[in-house]
Amino acid sequence: MRNLRARPVRSPSFAARVITFALASFALGASCTTQPVLLPSRDFDRPTDVAFVCLETFTPGTVASGDGGTSTSDAGGAPDAAVGATAGALELTGRPMRVCHPRGHLETPQASLHTFAFLPNSSSGDLSVIDADRWHPVNLDPANAGYNRLPLGTLPTQIVASDDGCRLVTANHGSCDFSLVDPAKLLAPTVQAETSSAASVSTAGSSISWTVKPRGKKSGRALSVLPGEVAFLSEEEVDLVISALLEARKQARQTGAQWIASSGGAA
Repeated sequence: MRNLRARPVRSPSFAARVITFALASFALGASCTTQPVLLPSRDFDRPTDVAFVCLETFTPGTVASGDGGTSTSDAGGAPDAAVGATAGALELTGRPMRVCHPRGHLETPQASLHTFAFLPNSSSGDLSVIDADRWHPVNLDPANAGYNRLPLGTLPTQIVASDDGCRLVTANHGSCDFSLVDPAKLLAPTVQAETSSAASVSTAGSSISWTVKPRGKKSGRALSVLPGEVAFLSEEEVDLVISALLEARKQARQTGAQWIASSGGAA
């Protein structure tokens, strides 16, 4: 006759501890094998072009620094270091590039002058800014981590700055429009943070950027055209371009009429 041995009965508390230990081990192992969360760097995303802008701070009611030389004489006077150096309210505005970097003069740091580079990111459709005096990216939204950027249209491919440094415009190939940017309004907080004095920095503009859609002259409908290049022109240059286009159209009509007459198809 076989001896029957009674098996020990494990208490429910022991089983609960075993299950808890197994679950904890599984959770620990799972936490060690998950992929790390990658935070976006928000610096560059396939930039396709670059434009440089000179900005200057000055005390309202005073005369800003010299233009550093005109287009016919680039050896003009050096920028005035005293402009924008006094405490109080300062105003930020665009200036010709020769003010920040005059020809014929040794460049020395000026507290009132700032140079920035602007790069349109074709993949993400936004604008990155670089402080060209210190050569580091600018965070346009300090409240968030990374180097945040300014939204533009879809697939911005070209960017250009006006000669006076007051406007930037990008040609957005994907959304068939243009983005107009006020660089002084965009970078006033950045210049404010870099200003050593307690002066407040303001601008005359009211908006940072606008979207411009080409429209038909008669119908007023938005034109579905793909802008490939953009440029700022003076009134004199616009008149020359229009005159050249009208002359080219006139010659094309005359050439067509001569061809029709020579082929015997004239009425």
